[in-house]
Parts: sequence; C-alpha cells; structure tokens
Amino acid sequence: MNLSRSIAVGPPSPAFQNLSDVAVEAMNAALDHVRPGIACSEVESVFRRSLVRHGLEKEARLGYSIGLGYPPGAVERTASLRRGDETVLQPGMCFHMMPGLWLDDVGVAITQSFAVTETGHEPLSSTPRKLFVK
Repeated sequence: MNLSRSIAVGPPSPAFQNLSDVAVEAMNAALDHVRPGIACSEVESVFRRSLVRHGLEKEARLGYSIGLGYPPGAVERTASLRRGDETVLQPGMCFHMMPGLWLDDVGVAITQSFAVTETGHEPLSSTPRKLFVK
C-alpha cells in the first residue's frame, strides 16, 4: 500500500499549513465522491473544483490504480484518476490518490490509498490525513 504524509519540523509556515489544509480538503471531497458507477474522471473533477475555490490547480493525474500488475509491480497500468479517464469505478478496485501540490515556495504531499466499496470507499490505512508537526 502506498502512503505519504508531509511533516514540518517546528511550527509550519502559514503558507505550508494552508496548502496542507487545502490538499486534505480537496482529497476528502474527492474521496467522499467515490462510489461504484462513476468514472475516474468524475473523482478527479471534484478534486479539481475544490482546488479552484482556493485559486489552485493540479494538471497531473490525481491517482492511479494499485494491485497486481504486469510486469510485477505495485502500479497497474489500467485506470487513472485523471481528466478523460472514463473507466467506471467498481467495488474492489484500489487506487492511490496522490494530491501532491507544489508551488514556487511551498509543496505538500498527503496521499491516501483506498478501495472502492459497494457504497463508497474504504481507506487502506488509518494514518490521519493531515500535516504532521514535530
């Protein structure tokens, strides 16, 4: 399972904290939209619209399918959470959602692997989706 969290050593700058909060808000909105029968592109669209409300954009894909792949690897070469991918979500599909956001002076990566369920999604980890401060 893939997982990333950003960590601030000492108090984070306001820009770092804000970008982290925006990334988590947009990711949570996209995860809340996951359900069988919708296209991968719809999940990405919810994420993108959430970012736009904060004046941000992410051009790269939001996530990729994970599981058994050929050649052997963690990443399947099938569905992606990106614009234009009309692959329909089905129960049992697994993805790594990776809303990494990098601006000129600050960047953050807080990701979540999840499985599509009959009614939505199930996170594949219980690690809190937040900026960790040490």
